[in-house]
Amino acid sequence: MDTTGPTSSGLDAGVRVAWLLATTRNLHPDEDHDDRSAFKQAVVAQGVPADLSRLSRWESGQLHAPERLLAAYEAVLGTRPLGLRGPDRLLHRYDLAQRPPADRRSGRPEPRPEALVPLLEQITDAPRVTGVDWLAVARELSRFDFVFLRPEEWTGLTSRLVAETVGSHGLDQALRFEALASLLEVPSTRRQVLHALGLRLTDASTSTAGPLLALLAQVPDPAAARLALRFLDDPRPAVHRAAVDVVADLVATEQVDAVGLGVAEQHAVRGLLSEEDRGTAELANLLAALPSSRFSRVLEPVRGQHVRTWALTARETGLLLPEEVVRVLVRRVAGEVQVATPSRYVTEPDQMLATLVTEVLVHVSGQRRRLAAWTLAASPYAPACIEVLAALADTSAEPVRERAREAARLLAGPEAACGRGLVDGTRCDRQSDLVTTPLV
Repeated sequence: MDTTGPTSSGLDAGVRVAWLLATTRNLHPDEDHDDRSAFKQAVVAQGVPADLSRLSRWESGQLHAPERLLAAYEAVLGTRPLGLRGPDRLLHRYDLAQRPPADRRSGRPEPRPEALVPLLEQITDAPRVTGVDWLAVARELSRFDFVFLRPEEWTGLTSRLVAETVGSHGLDQALRFEALASLLEVPSTRRQVLHALGLRLTDASTSTAGPLLALLAQVPDPAAARLALRFLDDPRPAVHRAAVDVVADLVATEQVDAVGLGVAEQHAVRGLLSEEDRGTAELANLLAALPSSRFSRVLEPVRGQHVRTWALTARETGLLLPEEVVRVLVRRVAGEVQVATPSRYVTEPDQMLATLVTEVLVHVSGQRRRLAAWTLAASPYAPACIEVLAALADTSAEPVRERAREAARLLAGPEAACGRGLVDGTRCDRQSDLVTTPLV
C-alpha cells in the first residue's frame, strides 16, 4: 500500500508498479495465469530467475521489480510492449525516495546504434506512430551522449512528438510524456525538445498546456523553473492556469529560489482576489505548496469565510473537495469499477484502486491527477474506470461533475468527458505497423 498520502510531494513508485504487476496477472482473462507455479515457470522461460517467494514479493512491493521481470510480464500476459516498463519509468520520476526506475538500477545502458538507426528511419516514415513507438525511440536515444541529425529532422521529430502528446490521452499519452521526459535528460536532445515545447507553448492557438509545462519540472536546470514562472503572466487562461499548477509543484519540491517564491506568493494573492482564479484546482495546488509563512501572508487579507475554508482545506488535505464528500464519492466509484471489472475471485476492496480514484478525481496537483489516470489506464481496471467516470460526469451535479469530466478526459479523451460514450481507439492506440527492435 502506498502510504505517502495526498499531501506528500511524491509517491511510492515501487508499490504502484507492484500493484500493476499483481492486477495485470490476477485480472487477466486467461485463468491459466491464476496458477502461480505455472506463471513462475513462464517467467523463468523468459530468462528471469524467479521463484514463488520472489514472485510474491515483487507483486506486493517488498522487492522492486527488475526491468527483465517487467518485460517478462508483458510477454507472458500479452500486454502491449512497454505497457509496464513505461509506467515504471514514469512513476519513478515522482518517487519520494528518488529510487531509479528498473532500467537504470545498473547504471546507464550502453548505446546501441544497430537498434537506434532502424528505429529513427522507420519512425520518420511511418504515417502512424504510437506511444510505444515514441518511447522505444526515446529509450535508444537516451543511451547516447550525442546524436547528430539534420536540424530539420530534429524539428520534425520533436514537434511531432510534442503535438501528439497534447492530442493523446490515457496510457498512450503517458508513454509519449515519458518519451519527452527521457529526451530532456540527454544534453544533446534537451535543446531540441525545449525548442519544440517553446514553439508549441507560445503558439496563440495552444489551448492545452498542462502536460507540456509539467515537463519543465523534469529539466535539471534552474532556468526551467524561471521559464515556468514567466508563463504565470500569460494572457491565455489555459496556459496561465497550467503554469500556476506547475509552479506549485516546483515550489512543493523545492525547485524554486527565494525570488521565485516571492513571485509565486504574489500570484497566489492575485488569484484569491480574482473571480476567475478563485476556487480553481490550480490555485488550490499553489496554496497547498507555499511555505507556511508565505501562506499566512497570502490568506491574511482574505475576509470571506468560504474562501478561507476552501484554501485551508486544500492545504491540510491536498484534496479539492471536503474529506467526507471524497470518502463517499471514492467508495462509490471504486466499488462500481471493481464490480464492473471481470474477476474470478470474491475480493476485498482494492485499496490502491481507491487511492488512484481519489487522486484522479480530487488531488490538488494536476500532474498527480494525470499520473493516477495514466496508472489506471495501464491497469485492467481501465475500461470500467472510463465507463463509470463517464456516467458520473453525465449524471452528477457540480463540483463532482467537473472532477469526473476531467478524470474521464484524462483516461479516454473528450468523448468520455462529455458522457457520450467512447469512439474507436479512445481507450488506447492500436498497435501501429511500425516494427520495433527488441526492447530489453
